[in-house]
Amino acid sequence: MVELHEQPAQSELLTAQAATDTPTRLPGLLEPDAITYQRYGLLQPPFSLTTDPSFMYLSDAHKMGLSKVSYMIQKRQGLSVILGAIGSGKTMSGAWLYRRYLQLGNHRVAFLEEAQLPLTDRRSSLPFLRQVAAEFDLKRPRSITDQMVTLRTFMVTSFRDRQNVVLVIDEAQKLYSTHFELIRQMLNFESRGAGKLLQVVLIGTPELRPLLSQEPTLESRVAVYAYLDALTREDTGNLITFRLMVAGRRDPLFTTAAVDDIYLISSGVPRQICALAQLALIEAHTQDASLIDRPLVRQVVDNYYHHLADRLRSEPL
Repeated sequence: MVELHEQPAQSELLTAQAATDTPTRLPGLLEPDAITYQRYGLLQPPFSLTTDPSFMYLSDAHKMGLSKVSYMIQKRQGLSVILGAIGSGKTMSGAWLYRRYLQLGNHRVAFLEEAQLPLTDRRSSLPFLRQVAAEFDLKRPRSITDQMVTLRTFMVTSFRDRQNVVLVIDEAQKLYSTHFELIRQMLNFESRGAGKLLQVVLIGTPELRPLLSQEPTLESRVAVYAYLDALTREDTGNLITFRLMVAGRRDPLFTTAAVDDIYLISSGVPRQICALAQLALIEAHTQDASLIDRPLVRQVVDNYYHHLADRLRSEPL
């Protein structure tokens, strides 16, 4: 098993980040649709909180983690795990992997998001298997045994067709022991000397790891753990610049001091960075401002993040 860089205080740091990841609600009069984005050289909203892998900025840490997971997929090593705090880009990473392997063409890939996880009955295994089958466009028999046979046949056929089957599961910390056992059984499907017939990527919060430790027969199959750490100050600025470029703007829109404050308030958590930047863009629009500077960002902080204002340095505006 390969470990990337688990620091002793990792779980405490991620828990602290999650506690400050307060959902941001935009007031009715300042909805993003009210902005004339063309005024800022933008063809679309740059800081939307929806999952669009086109807007995923890959920091060095994200590149390292996703490259390790990708390596394990290509080498048919079976099970990889991605861990990150709330707002760290877990779902975006799953969507990125899904799109990447769809585009490669020699993969059959499915992405189970939280809304697709059958979590209403922890005792039942069949709904989970049927959902997996549905994502691969397979028939869904009425028994667990028949469903497993269907899945195995699909994986063997895919292998013979030189296709790699990849299953990405988001919010995996919400799965039950029965689901983990099914994943273990599916990981037993393999071709002698050629690796696993199914590649599984479990994505979840740090709570996922102790859950896996309670499933030793599954945990022993983990090929790599990857961690989505908070962004640095440099990466915070790069994320903002990257999203603006994807949305159509080439020139800077945020001053250096504005990015400094966004980094301090967000603690480098990508979702919070985007939420702050989006609010700042809306505020700039209402004030007819051509640039987003520190005073404007601090107005946003006063209005929506005053409980985090003590993170800001005492530089004059």
